[in-house]
Amino acid sequence: MIEAPPTCRTPLIIPVEIAARELDAKLLLACLATKRSFPTILGCRFDLDLRADQLPRGIRLEKGVTDASYKMFRNLDDLGYALAACDEEALVYYSDPIYWETRLSERSLRLVRHLMAWGPDNVRLWSAWPGKMQVPVTATGNARMDLLRTEFRGLHRKAAEEIRGAFGDFILLNSNFGSVNFYDRAKKTKLERYIEKHNATTFQAHRQSLFHAFLSIVPEIAHAFPDVTIIVRPHPAEDHRAWTAASAALPNVQVIYSGSVLPWLAGAAAVLHNGCTTAVEAFLLGTPAIAYRPIVSSDWDIALPNQLSHEASSVEGLISLLRDRLSGRLDDEAVQQRGNRLLANVLAPRTGRLASERILDAIENISLPATGGLKTTIRRHLRAINMRRRRAHKLAKMKAEDESLLRAMRKRSFPRLSVEDVQARADALRAASDQVPAVTVREIFENIFEIKAQLAG
Repeated sequence: MIEAPPTCRTPLIIPVEIAARELDAKLLLACLATKRSFPTILGCRFDLDLRADQLPRGIRLEKGVTDASYKMFRNLDDLGYALAACDEEALVYYSDPIYWETRLSERSLRLVRHLMAWGPDNVRLWSAWPGKMQVPVTATGNARMDLLRTEFRGLHRKAAEEIRGAFGDFILLNSNFGSVNFYDRAKKTKLERYIEKHNATTFQAHRQSLFHAFLSIVPEIAHAFPDVTIIVRPHPAEDHRAWTAASAALPNVQVIYSGSVLPWLAGAAAVLHNGCTTAVEAFLLGTPAIAYRPIVSSDWDIALPNQLSHEASSVEGLISLLRDRLSGRLDDEAVQQRGNRLLANVLAPRTGRLASERILDAIENISLPATGGLKTTIRRHLRAINMRRRRAHKLAKMKAEDESLLRAMRKRSFPRLSVEDVQARADALRAASDQVPAVTVREIFENIFEIKAQLAG
């Protein structure tokens, strides 16, 4: 096991599941943690799980509290970790009952010390849960929202300018149809299991119809705007081949999944979606979003992203809105006013202290479980042996031919990063805001990095 350096602080471990969505925000959190003398480790969630027994015991900031997380939570608890959690999926969700069923687990929550909420609505959602919510909840906000604040706009500017230089004025179509356009068709999601349990077949029918409607509008938009590039950005959980096939004969359409979505949102002339979290991010960056809603369901539409957008229910209406946007005639004032009212109840304050700082405030009050006692020592030793066996099994399984899809999926979610990659991102954060300290990056294992305060001089 790698020992934590001598310090009065407990190590902070920050897992990242989808690099394009979370990496820069969680790196910001890691950098700010060094100002408080936290020994900080950041890395791919899969790899951090795999190496948990080889890393210092610390406070792990988890990305959710689903039942699927329980086994790993139990492993970490036995190894002596303390768990805190946010939920990356608690900003945009279908309904309270579906969220409770798919995203909260009583046995997982029993192993968590503190919950960090996106804002007032997330606090309400957790507080109204019919299960036993005995975990402290704080409306800290999420570090992803910090990167959308005015002081961090410079972080995206250069990349956005490079994208615009390559594509000119472009329309960004963000897809979120992973529940019907499977990348790995053998893997059932938590939401699918909910659907099967409750016989909610209308969900699949609705999402499938929307998916085909979106595939069919790609050529319509391409032909309506032959001199404009349409960028299709599929969700990482999707089979991108469906989009490639839909645009194969269209010279002005490209299917691209590359890097953080934020520069793409900042550089786009307009964002096209249906119920996608990127509409929230586009709104905060000042890029108009259009929700294409040819089929409407009171049960299975996700309200917030659509409410922050202009809406079109037909191809003709969609093309008209896009034409108005590209010509500068689109009136965005009503959407902005409505969106600001909605977000006041959804997000923690977006001015003043960063959400990252409020998260660290909450983490300050978490301590590791006691290490003494024969029973605790034996449990930790046995769990470490179990984790070594688990790691050997996982590494062998990853080499198996039938695991090629999962390997590719993991690579898409979190590609191989070098120390130089992570250092460049940290330096860019510092260049964007003087609130971010200078740090140095050291690789511990593949895709696992130690983030340390840079020594003066």
